[in-house]
Amino acid sequence: MKKLTQCLVVAIVFGGTSVQASARDLVVGYSVLSTSMAQLWVTHDAGIFDKHGLKVKPVFVQGGTRTTQALLAGDLDIAYVGPPAVISAVAGGAQLVFVTGIYRTLPYMIYGAAGVSSPAQLRGKRVGITTFGDLSDFGIRFGLRAIGLDPDKDVSIVQIGGPPIRIAALQSGAVGAAILNPPYTFHARKLGLPLLIDLIGKVEFAGSSHAIRRADLERRRDDIQRFVDAVVEGNRYFISHKRESVKSMARYLRTSDFTSLEESHDLYAKRIMSDTPVPFRSAFQAAIEYVARDLPSAAKLRPEDLYDTSLVQSAVARLGR
Repeated sequence: MKKLTQCLVVAIVFGGTSVQASARDLVVGYSVLSTSMAQLWVTHDAGIFDKHGLKVKPVFVQGGTRTTQALLAGDLDIAYVGPPAVISAVAGGAQLVFVTGIYRTLPYMIYGAAGVSSPAQLRGKRVGITTFGDLSDFGIRFGLRAIGLDPDKDVSIVQIGGPPIRIAALQSGAVGAAILNPPYTFHARKLGLPLLIDLIGKVEFAGSSHAIRRADLERRRDDIQRFVDAVVEGNRYFISHKRESVKSMARYLRTSDFTSLEESHDLYAKRIMSDTPVPFRSAFQAAIEYVARDLPSAAKLRPEDLYDTSLVQSAVARLGR
């Protein structure tokens, strides 16, 4: 827990935030520096949380497992995180629940290192992900199978950190392939690295969404409802306000490559995001089945054990479709 606390302190300094909370303050942790988190950043920067009476503090915590641990420890009020780590925690008795379902498909593409242009050339090589058990782990395994490789026998999956590190590993040849999401997919393309498979739209799977401690469904329901209202409005804002969204992404990702960010926005707005972030049963069922491969106790869970749709439904009823 000491290391986790240190991680959160660094993340808070990075994001320019403070953990001094008042009644309607919410500390929201996000698990990766990529466009998949942009919905949170844009909603914050556009003042939509403020409009709904909240003071939201975005905090970066590397990886889904650490973000979930921070939520359980009470260091976060909300975790914006992929389902696998939360499912594992719930299977172990943790009282966590998702209140949104932001994505139904994985926002990933798998790129090879220079000279790796066919699946056969990956045999015996290392392939890079963020951390074991997160969405990048699932995506690389699904993608490798789709191109005819056994992820447990034909390659060595290695956890090497966030997308910038994976790009560097591809450039140096430290890995033969890596899974990436926008805008890093466009960086890889500019570097001339070969695209092995585009996973977007090819698999239904619950992507990064907002999880809370189940007790807060009642204890802080008004605050959480306000947050979900803002998320629904923020999703729509992201889709319809490209210029403002790209500006926020540039700030959090610390890049001035606006061409890549604009392409990333279009990809999420047109192929990945929904303006109504309701959890989909089939998408969460796919996530349960994935976790259960290594954690058999997860197989006992039903999708309904993992999410509560009432807050999104209430938001849509009041805000309109």
